[in-house]
Amino acid sequence: MLTARSILTILILAIAAQLSSCTSHSNTSGDMESPTITTETKLVEETEQDDDKAIDYLFETVTEASDYRNMLEANNAKMIIMNNGITDLADKPDKYIELYIGEDKEAYTVRWHTFYIREDYKEILIDNVVTGEILSLESWRQEEAQFELKAPRAVGQSIYGQLLIEPQSEESIHKLGAPSCYGLEEDYSISADYEVVFKTGSTRIPIQQLTSIEIINPKDETLQIKKVKMGDTELFYFIPRYTDCHSLEFYLFAMDEHGAYPITYLVDDKTIDQYVIYPKDEPKVVKNRFVFRGGFGAGMDTVSEYSFKFDRENHQMILDTVLQVKPN
Repeated sequence: MLTARSILTILILAIAAQLSSCTSHSNTSGDMESPTITTETKLVEETEQDDDKAIDYLFETVTEASDYRNMLEANNAKMIIMNNGITDLADKPDKYIELYIGEDKEAYTVRWHTFYIREDYKEILIDNVVTGEILSLESWRQEEAQFELKAPRAVGQSIYGQLLIEPQSEESIHKLGAPSCYGLEEDYSISADYEVVFKTGSTRIPIQQLTSIEIINPKDETLQIKKVKMGDTELFYFIPRYTDCHSLEFYLFAMDEHGAYPITYLVDDKTIDQYVIYPKDEPKVVKNRFVFRGGFGAGMDTVSEYSFKFDRENHQMILDTVLQVKPN
């Protein structure tokens, strides 16, 4: 079966042949030769062929890219491949073909990695999505292997894969040393920059950066990220600190057949990437609403109980109702 690309190439060649014949006829009549048509046609053909060649070379050479594509196909998700053409890289004398690889979410795209293929097809470089550093294929694979060996700080388990919260900088770990409403003196304070990763099989997809996060926990151990279900979607809530005087910040992530993604909150036309919850409270699903109580302060007789509607397509929780309830 002829593809759209094949049909386009046939049409270009047919037009080129016809124009070449006209040019030849004009030349015998003494008209001036005009080579621009055949030159432009050749450039179009080479560009079309290079697009296919670069993409084929990537998937043949980088098995991780094939694994990523297979994972998306298995989940009925859409892969996006953008050939951004020839580019120059700092401190590199050669030119590279830039290929953007990611997932098409219709309203936006989620980048997996950007690859740079040298024009002679003898080198592949990768843009580190965390640091922005350009890595060799070997260095990139070594980093991925190190992440596999390093214990994550928190893990959420799903039928769709794993949600990992991994340190991206050296963790600062010490005991609190004195009791307070933030924890007991033997509790651990653990601080670092973290990355949230969706892992399925051998494929790892970063979905969010958490900067300068402090985790307080009675033990220095890998935490289990709790979850609730809303239909076919599993909602994971990560609460870095286990206790507080008034409220606890928490982050929300969703996982379904299309993968994993962070959830934001839409409140009074403002988008918020985290929310606060009453200490020792747990979010729950009530009548298809995501429900939890907010913070409590001195002089307050009641706390706000928030009820959110889940907008799965836009990855948002939209505030529906607010009730005033006893804090108990």
